[in-house]
Amino acid sequence: MRFRRFMNENRGWQQSLEMYQREMPEIQQLLAEAEADESISPEERDACQHHFRAEFFHQQEEMNLVRFDLDEQQKRLNKDCASNAVYDIEALCYQDIIRSRVKELQKAFVELKCNFMSFLSTVL
Repeated sequence: MRFRRFMNENRGWQQSLEMYQREMPEIQQLLAEAEADESISPEERDACQHHFRAEFFHQQEEMNLVRFDLDEQQKRLNKDCASNAVYDIEALCYQDIIRSRVKELQKAFVELKCNFMSFLSTVL
């Protein structure tokens, strides 16, 4: 059934987002170390403090919003499965929206993390 496939798809995304959330403390630790490193220039420290810290905060907020929406979608899909719904246009449309948001979030997080690691490799 289509709803069960969506539920499995959502569980996979939830696991990916949980993995990203588990990475955040390590990234924040690296960020704090770079901010405290007196051997890097004030401009580079500013980049850490303002750009990367703000971007990682934004990513974390987006992850929380998407995780909430995934949970809500799972509830809707569970209800549809329990009632043997054949077709729920709202659930189907919202699944496409969530799919798009998750893909954008994943891409943005990976790019930000790569840019941050690249930045660290040049300043430390």
